[in-house]
Amino acid sequence: MIIARSVMKRSEKLAIIAGYQTSGIGRRGRTWASPPGGLWFSLVLKTCIPASVVPFLSLAMSLSVVEVLRLKGLNAWIKWPNDIVVDGKKISGVLVDVKIDSDDVVHAIIGVGINVNFYLRDLPADLQDSVVTILEVLGYKLDILELLDEILREFDKYIAILERRKEQVIIEKVEEMLYGKGQKVVAICETGKFSGILKGIGQTGSLVLETENGIKEIDSFSLEKLLIESSK
Repeated sequence: MIIARSVMKRSEKLAIIAGYQTSGIGRRGRTWASPPGGLWFSLVLKTCIPASVVPFLSLAMSLSVVEVLRLKGLNAWIKWPNDIVVDGKKISGVLVDVKIDSDDVVHAIIGVGINVNFYLRDLPADLQDSVVTILEVLGYKLDILELLDEILREFDKYIAILERRKEQVIIEKVEEMLYGKGQKVVAICETGKFSGILKGIGQTGSLVLETENGIKEIDSFSLEKLLIESSK
């Protein structure tokens, strides 16, 4: 991400790949462990979309990752707003950084980390119960660059959809793969804690909960943590 920021305004599309990271950062500055054997990349992208569509960039990349992982035989789901889980355990995360020009030109860095060809023992002990790797699930290694190519091909399709202002296509596809949909969840936000049934994705990319006080939409910027009842 640091290198990507230095070329952000000079590149229209560029993928920067790391063999491993010494200071991987996740959402809200959380540490992201990234040993050798994972797919760690930042995609620098220039795209013509309005600011209102920016929240869908993370969802579009999450969709791309989930679809490719499912084709590999993994039980992958999107945990809103930016995680991918397999059998309820985190396998990937997405982090988006954007700069918006006045003429609806968006310069974005989409950072993606996927636990691929390493074992849980290669991670810090406090993470080993909550995450999983592709190698642990499938029992064999994947070609990292081939996996990257497959994900980027899927992502190109979704960027084209967003540039045509067809966000509803993204919403419908995310809802098909939304972890915890129909279950009771607890959303811990900057403004408080909200409990309810996870209904789906709103028209702005927000999370929609049905609470005892009615429908509540939560945006990704205010969310600190999302707990699914079955995974507490």
